[in-house]
Amino acid sequence: MRLDPPTPTPPAGGGARGRRRLLTAGSYIVGPPPGTVEAASRLVVKTRSIYEPKDEEGDGVRILITRYYPRGVKKDRFDRWVRDLSPSAGLLRAYRAEQKTWDEFVSDFRAELDASPAGQAALGELRRASKKGTVTLLCYERAGNPCHRTVVAELIG
Repeated sequence: MRLDPPTPTPPAGGGARGRRRLLTAGSYIVGPPPGTVEAASRLVVKTRSIYEPKDEEGDGVRILITRYYPRGVKKDRFDRWVRDLSPSAGLLRAYRAEQKTWDEFVSDFRAELDASPAGQAALGELRRASKKGTVTLLCYERAGNPCHRTVVAELIG
């Protein structure tokens, strides 16, 4: 597995539309800047490895977004499993075989989600869930490794 990490922080200026800001490693505040009228609508979307211990108070709804079930993981480690928000088997295989760079992977993954009605519906559901409270996106990649969950977190906002 290649370790050329994606930048976990949104681009300078807060990302698209200036609305996404890094809260802590793996957590994003999605919404208007603090102090604005709309600030109450800010969302917190976290990303974590399924193998990291649960944070009972801070994780909110835990959503597993992998194509394949992670080995050795009990079903009580997450609330829902949404396969539609994972990369296709072919895209994942190409990235792991180093046939695609991280940037190519991200571009292709976004295109897959854009072309998938089920993926778009799942993103919509996560947007609605994140308006009600914290959402934590889970995958089997350890912290620090490039992972599609950061891409999904950005797309929720």
